[in-house]
Amino acid sequence: MCNDYAMTILVLKVFDELIIIITIFLTFKVKTRKQIYLNLLIKKEFIVNVFISIRYYSIYLYINKISN
Repeated sequence: MCNDYAMTILVLKVFDELIIIITIFLTFKVKTRKQIYLNLLIKKEFIVNVFISIRYYSIYLYINKISN
C-alpha cells in the first residue's frame, strides 16, 4: 500500500514536470519584457519542482527499502 502511494506521488510529480517543460518550450520565443519575466518565473518554478521531485523520489526509495 505504501509503495503504491509513493509511486503515485512520483508519477504525478513527473507529469507535473513534463507540463512545466512544455510550458517553458512554448514560452521560449518571447519578445516583450513582461513575457520574459514570466518565462524566468516559470524556469525558477521548474528548478524548485525538480528539487521537490528528487525529494519525493528519495522518500519513495526509503519506503521501498523499509518494506523489503
